[in-house]
Amino acid sequence: MKVVVDHSRCDGNGKCVEICPEIFQFAPGSKKAMVVMDPVPESYYGLISHAVQNCPKRAIRIEDTKLPPYKQE
Repeated sequence: MKVVVDHSRCDGNGKCVEICPEIFQFAPGSKKAMVVMDPVPESYYGLISHAVQNCPKRAIRIEDTKLPPYKQE
């Protein structure tokens, strides 16, 4: 699956890095998150969904045609 961080929305709070450091890290020289694995194995879907839900700026999205889109509340 493809996971995208919208840097224009990311405020660098680090929730995603805390939840799933295997997939999210801070960009070098920045406090913005970046995805370090592409494609992301589907086994991470639960953790990524948790990161999406916990991102206060809604800067993370999952792009995949095989999985249903994660609904943000």
